[in-house]
Amino acid sequence: MIQNFVNFLKKFPPGIFMFLILLSGILWSTIWGNIFWGNVYIEQNDALLLEIWKQPFIALGEELLFRFMPFTIVTLIWILLSRIKIMPNFVLIIMVIIPIVYVQILFGLEHVLWDSDIRIIIGLSPKPELIEQLQHVVLQGGMGILLSFAYLKFLLNSRKIFKYVQIIPLIMCIILHTLNNQILMIINSWN
Repeated sequence: MIQNFVNFLKKFPPGIFMFLILLSGILWSTIWGNIFWGNVYIEQNDALLLEIWKQPFIALGEELLFRFMPFTIVTLIWILLSRIKIMPNFVLIIMVIIPIVYVQILFGLEHVLWDSDIRIIIGLSPKPELIEQLQHVVLQGGMGILLSFAYLKFLLNSRKIFKYVQIIPLIMCIILHTLNNQILMIINSWN
């Protein structure tokens, strides 16, 4: 079953795949953001342009930390363990899935505002409650899972040295992450 999914993912046209991930990310963020907060981003129009310009740099940092590093480490472990044939493929697959999902949970928690002084200034309780943390895990962690699918798609389609260096999946995720955030900011600025 997993091999069928991998083969399907490899053969899926990259342009259509990127569009579907972007559309899914926008829908995910809009639906869950509106359920949890009523609006995902609250930006003033005068600050909107500056925020849009900052997004590629923010996405670069987050993609390096939450997609590139984990996937590179897991890929190296996979290569090492599959070559020495210590474990069956099922165990290797579980060893890949668990860390990637865990890192996406951390990605969600990274978006929680932890600074108690800033929280008080903007009218929040001094410490984030469990429900707020869960909201971020679902919203941004869910988006992180979508970006992980994109990373995996372009990793599976990488050839030769790029399968190990993983620059192409990183670039594609930065593009998707940036566009997703920018489009959401523009949509939510209309409200």
